[in-house]
Amino acid sequence: MRLHLASLLFFISTALQAQVERGHESPGIESGMVETGNVQLDDFSLSFHLNFKGDPITQTVFLANTAHFKMVLEAGKEIEIAVDIQTPSGEKLKLSAPLRSDGQSMDGLHHVVLRVRRDARQALTGIWVDGIEVVSGPLPRGPLPLAKSSLVMGDDSLRGVISQVRLYDRALSRPEILELGQKLPVESKSRPKRMDGFEIGKDEVIAVLGGTEAVAILEEGSLESQILLGHAEMRPKMRSLAWETDTVFRQDRPLNFGDLRQQLQRTQATCVMLMFGRQECLEFGQAGLAEFREALDRMVKVCAEVTPKLVLVEAAPFEKKAAPLRDLSALNPVLVKYNEVIWEVAQAHGAYYAGSSEGWNHARTQPMTSDGVNLTQAGAQELGLRVMGSSLSTGSQGTQELKAAIAAKSKLWHDYWRPSNWAFLHGDRTSQPSSRDHLDPRRRWFPAELEQYRALIEAKENELWKKAEELGRKLP
Repeated sequence: MRLHLASLLFFISTALQAQVERGHESPGIESGMVETGNVQLDDFSLSFHLNFKGDPITQTVFLANTAHFKMVLEAGKEIEIAVDIQTPSGEKLKLSAPLRSDGQSMDGLHHVVLRVRRDARQALTGIWVDGIEVVSGPLPRGPLPLAKSSLVMGDDSLRGVISQVRLYDRALSRPEILELGQKLPVESKSRPKRMDGFEIGKDEVIAVLGGTEAVAILEEGSLESQILLGHAEMRPKMRSLAWETDTVFRQDRPLNFGDLRQQLQRTQATCVMLMFGRQECLEFGQAGLAEFREALDRMVKVCAEVTPKLVLVEAAPFEKKAAPLRDLSALNPVLVKYNEVIWEVAQAHGAYYAGSSEGWNHARTQPMTSDGVNLTQAGAQELGLRVMGSSLSTGSQGTQELKAAIAAKSKLWHDYWRPSNWAFLHGDRTSQPSSRDHLDPRRRWFPAELEQYRALIEAKENELWKKAEELGRKLP
């Protein structure tokens, strides 16, 4: 009897000890993070945040998509989150559960984790929502290959919804999942200003600086259309000071054009957007980072002398194209460092930082560039919408009409700001007879004629404000 009692006590003691984690410490939530490129995953975890603001989900949309596992939101009576995993050897696991396990609204910020812990006998692979394991199942061991750039997060309908994506080559513990759920964007004095706090003032004049990308974005018109649709009553004006091939190092202008400070003063800028980083990365790579920081800082200081309201825009990544084109996507890790510099300069000057919190690896119906660097129209539209953190549709008839009117205004502005025959206007040929009145050679006819564009631009902008106000009342 004593032997049996001792055995029973030993069994109870062992069972109790099994419920206690002794000396277990997390290696830290930065440990085990991997890039999405040519890795073999066995146990792994995918963590991200969803930020819904009343956006309706009317069809199935991808949250994460790779060759061997997919995660979707399924529309129905209630929104369900579902995962489908298939190993190379043929084993499958399908899981689904309501996005909110407590039955409350899905609106707001949610933390989602797919935790894969491989065991054919126990249900250790599951979906976690807001720190709760809502569903799980068994999955046998065996590596899942993940090729470079093969993990795609979200699609166009979820732009701005998915953020803070992290992939780990290990199964996270519950304390680690809870900690990740608390890593929310927090405003503090140590950060640049966020665009969700950006406001358009009355009679705002937004001057845009940048190179070829900035020119393409402004010509496409989605950035200006979203500003007008949201703030037509403030009568904002967009002024493109961007110039093809401009970088922070060099902005070539015609003789007597005026320096940057004078250009901003001429346009009466009350806000300046700066779009740099891609061309500098392409030309100088890692070796140009220090010089880029110094040149960008100098440019920001000049802008701040005219207006304190500044927006520094994150540089968009390069795309991989088929041979014989060079694979410019190999530069993206360096471009990340350029964006870190842009972020830090924005922080140092108390500027706004227009960054893409959800990342750039969502599915696209059309490429963003034609050759890896130069933007397509679809790419220019995407970048323009991202500046203001907008995902509003630009495909309706009304917005297309607004963009056509913006293009007409922008053409007038271009002809005024960058007129042909600059040498005869203000350059080194102003003394030529063709630059002067044929009846009175003392009079300069060209400068006076060019100033007539100002009235044409003003009239076109009055049309734009009226059209945007009308359209704004019709949009849901």
